[in-house]
Amino acid sequence: MGCFIDSDDYIEKRFLENIIGNVKLKETDLILSGVKYVTIDDKINRIIQFPDKLVKISNNSKTALALDKLFILRFGLTFGHLYNRSIIENNNIRFCDQLCLHEDHLFFFDYLLHISCIYLRPQIEYCYVNDPSVISLSHNKKKTFEELYSAYRLLSASLLLFLKKNKIEKYLNQYRLINNFIIHILIKAIVASYQKKRTDEEHLNILKLYRRLNIFRFYRPSTLMGWGLFFCFLLMPLRVLHFTLKRV
Repeated sequence: MGCFIDSDDYIEKRFLENIIGNVKLKETDLILSGVKYVTIDDKINRIIQFPDKLVKISNNSKTALALDKLFILRFGLTFGHLYNRSIIENNNIRFCDQLCLHEDHLFFFDYLLHISCIYLRPQIEYCYVNDPSVISLSHNKKKTFEELYSAYRLLSASLLLFLKKNKIEKYLNQYRLINNFIIHILIKAIVASYQKKRTDEEHLNILKLYRRLNIFRFYRPSTLMGWGLFFCFLLMPLRVLHFTLKRV
């Protein structure tokens, strides 16, 4: 078994010992633990906690709902979980060097392809440190359309493989959280495409990527600005949307 721990984070005492000593370890190939998001002076900003639950991946709607409602797919981060190293090695699962963002989510999705059971533990013993200096550096760097679209394309393909393998792709519309996450990446990619000089036709072809998705069924923005963008992307004629974005 193995666990990823970021160099600037820390774990509570006996974290690994508590996971390895859990009797549920024998029943699953992936154990997810809760996370505390803390500042560099140890103030807690946010907590993610899971129920004590064993989720078996099978061909039914309950699996689809559980994976989404329990935040499992949306919480596709690699740190603080326990993985079966033999699954990683035997299936050559690696972090994608084509990506400079969301590569952790892609690793997580690729790993899900090879397991049939996930154990959620309620203990919160991993501390993710929010360092403002590091956050500001990464947030201030503008992501290009190519970077964002590559992340969207690879994540979408990996998720679809997972759904098809487990014969639950017909429940795709129930994955509201994960669809929100992936489509939001595509929206950011389209907006980022206007940072670079392109022809009008190139921009229109990029906007058509979004229009091909049945977004109204399973995408709901979380902010007022997000709702504004959502209705613009959904309702405006493509050329009107293009010239609107061009002037923003």
